[in-house]
Amino acid sequence: FWCLQDPPLMFSEEYQAAVLKEYHAVLDQKREEYVIGELIWNFADFMTEQGVTRVMGNKKGIFTRQRQPKAAAFLLKERYWKIANESISWMPPAPCSACLP
Repeated sequence: FWCLQDPPLMFSEEYQAAVLKEYHAVLDQKREEYVIGELIWNFADFMTEQGVTRVMGNKKGIFTRQRQPKAAAFLLKERYWKIANESISWMPPAPCSACLP
């Protein structure tokens, strides 16, 4: 049984997706001006030394330690397909003849 909280509990899977949505709103505005790419800092969750700041590992990844997709992975898949489909007509400029061997 899955329980969503509003607002999401900090550092939960729902919180991660909510933060990404906020970042995406800003990136979408800036993409019109000068942003040409995005990246995800952590592919998957990873284990860290136990401590008060990291209980049971680091959970920043879009996949679990067992490589199961988290909500963020599905959010990103949808976003990147949308961006790719919007950009399908874009073609890189042809290389200049001076640059060719």
